Amino acid sequence: MKKMLIILLLFQPLFQVTAQRDAFNLSPDLQITPLSERTYLHTFDNSNGIVFSDQDVALIVSTPPSDSATDLLIHWVRDSLHKEIIAWVIDRWHPDAMEGLDVVMKHNIPSFAYEQTRQIAKAKGLPVPETGFDPVLEIAVGNSLIHCEYFGPAHTRDGIVVYLPDEKILFGGNEVRNFNGWIGNIADASLSDWSATILKVKNAFPGAEIIIPGHGAPGRPELLDYTIQLYAPFKTTVEAADSLADFHRKLPADQEVFILQGTDTLMNNQAALLHARLYLKRKDRAFLIESPCIQNPHAGSYRSDEGTLKLIQFSDADPPTIVEGHYQSLFCDIQEDVIEMTLILRTFLPLKEDALFTP
Repeated sequence: MKKMLIILLLFQPLFQVTAQRDAFNLSPDLQITPLSERTYLHTFDNSNGIVFSDQDVALIVSTPPSDSATDLLIHWVRDSLHKEIIAWVIDRWHPDAMEGLDVVMKHNIPSFAYEQTRQIAKAKGLPVPETGFDPVLEIAVGNSLIHCEYFGPAHTRDGIVVYLPDEKILFGGNEVRNFNGWIGNIADASLSDWSATILKVKNAFPGAEIIIPGHGAPGRPELLDYTIQLYAPFKTTVEAADSLADFHRKLPADQEVFILQGTDTLMNNQAALLHARLYLKRKDRAFLIESPCIQNPHAGSYRSDEGTLKLIQFSDADPPTIVEGHYQSLFCDIQEDVIEMTLILRTFLPLKEDALFTP
């Protein structure tokens, strides 16, 4: 039973013409796009959030991935819209959704997030949103009620959506993809759950007319169908061999990248591996990349035009599970920060036949 906390380009992107006419910049990187008389899209370097206001108050979803841009957004709402910001909703733990949370707190603005987001932030030493909910939160903004809900893992294991019923606007965050054909960053994703999660979202809000993805242009409900179809092929298989878990467990804990196979060479004056097998290790998951060529332009950075990828998820109680497929255009960066790793794919098509992992 759900617990509720109540607080009184095959498709043309929506607003393609009006957004270009009405959008204005608060800074070179921070853009404001009116979606209606009460709702605005805030976009910083292609990362989206929304501002909703009614009467004398406002609610904001997602911070720009910049402290200075977050501060600028706060002053615009207060000084130009003349609204008191009564709530800031954080929709996931990644920096493109909560980088500016420390600024929000300095301004004494109440912040809200799914409880798992708060726990992840706490574990990573990040600012922690003040109030948690699980799985539903409704916030009264003037005469409107804003609905926030967690439906399941997708881009991250904690991402939520926010629905504005009076506006018929659904903010999907990074759970929803825009029409650019990219699979996106899957370093923290649950590929085999993604479609089912978005199907739940679609069924929960049949009245939604405007869909806001985490990145890119707003669209119609077809964005939900597109996202469902994009990730529908990915099914989890269970790796029966105990050798996979044993192999992963025996690797040095302080090392993340393991070259299982490859011949060193130079391509365009950059280091590269030919006939490469690369194993990227994280605490509870790993990525096995196999490619004719993996470029290594600098430490911790890997690029590959094509190959196969296995996403391996480990559990203390169950055997490892695997999602595997053929990719095109892989970009991976090992980072010395809370993100730890980004792994971005242009396309990813499931393998027709299962192939067991062999260390």
